Formats: sequence, C-alpha cells, structure tokens
Amino acid sequence: MNDTSEALARRGRRKLLLVAVIFMAPLLLAIGWYKLAPRFVPGSAAHGTLVDPARPIEPFAVPAVNGGRYTLDDLRDHWSLVHVIGDRCDPACRQRLYDTRQAHAALGKDAIRVQRLALTSDGRQTPGLAEILDRHPDLTVLTMPRDTPFAGQLQTNPPSGTVFVIDPHANLMMRYAPDVSASDMLDDLKRLLKLSQIG
Repeated sequence: MNDTSEALARRGRRKLLLVAVIFMAPLLLAIGWYKLAPRFVPGSAAHGTLVDPARPIEPFAVPAVNGGRYTLDDLRDHWSLVHVIGDRCDPACRQRLYDTRQAHAALGKDAIRVQRLALTSDGRQTPGLAEILDRHPDLTVLTMPRDTPFAGQLQTNPPSGTVFVIDPHANLMMRYAPDVSASDMLDDLKRLLKLSQIG
C-alpha cells in the first residue's frame, strides 16, 4: 500500500511537471523571440553600401541652380537622395535621374519624406542641365565645387550616377553605385522609411 501511494505520488508529480512544461514552453519561446527578434529583420540585406559609421555632414552653404542658397539645415527633417551629376549629364545620367524619380514616386505617401538633390560642379554651365531642370521640377540642383566640404565628405570624384542617402539628422549613411537598379534602391528606401520614425 505504501509503495502504491509512492508510485501514485511520483506519477502525479510527473503529470504536474508535464503540465508546467506544456504551459511554460510557449511563454519561454515568446520571451526568447521578443528578445532576439530586433536582431533579425527578414530581408534586411541592403542593396546599397552602408556608410558605417554614418558620417555627420559638415556645415556648408552653396547656391542652388533653381535659386537661393542651400545649407546644412535644408538637409534636416527629410531623407535625402543625393545624385552626383559631375561635369555633365550624358544619356546614362539622364536615365539614372529618371530611374530615381520613378523610385521616389513609387514611395507613394512616403514620398513627401524624401527630397531629391543633384550635385554638379559647374552649375548652370553643366551640359544637359536645362533639360534636367525641365524634366525634373522637383529636383534641387546644387552647384557643388569639388573643394566644398559636403562634396569632399561624399567621396573623391564619385562616378556620375552615384546616389547617396542622407538621413534626417544630416548623416551620410548609404551609397549606391551607378549599376544598382532603381527597384533595389526602392526596396531599401521602403524598408528605411518603414523602420524609421524620423523624417
């Protein structure tokens, strides 16, 4: 009788332990997922090259071809797509501007959070600029000599068609080589805007 009672007690403890495990496992799994999930973002591979660490843009003031002057403060509170034109805008440059305009438009309601800039070293003298201004009225074109601190921070003589991303705190944070497609750029921008609460 004593052995039977002890066996029943052991069996009861096993059942109680099994119930506790069944109850606790999902809870422990949920806690583990909550702790680890921020480090895992599905499809988080960027198509551009991350600037790591992000580099704060130094103060600058340059003329905008569209009129007025453009300063560091104008970079704040928006995400900025900065397109490097260089000395001239050839057909490849015009196609790149078209592609980035389409990517910008495809952002839908988030498009107002992103501004488009283009940098040219020769201002109004840049071949093809009149056509750019005519076809891209939303594009702010800056006269940016290579010795300007802002231009120097991007990189030394980036290839025409290079696109940089600057965050709303005026930090340079990503670079797209000319061969990165607009659709890949759009994927990254959508992800950035979705995850970001700024700008």
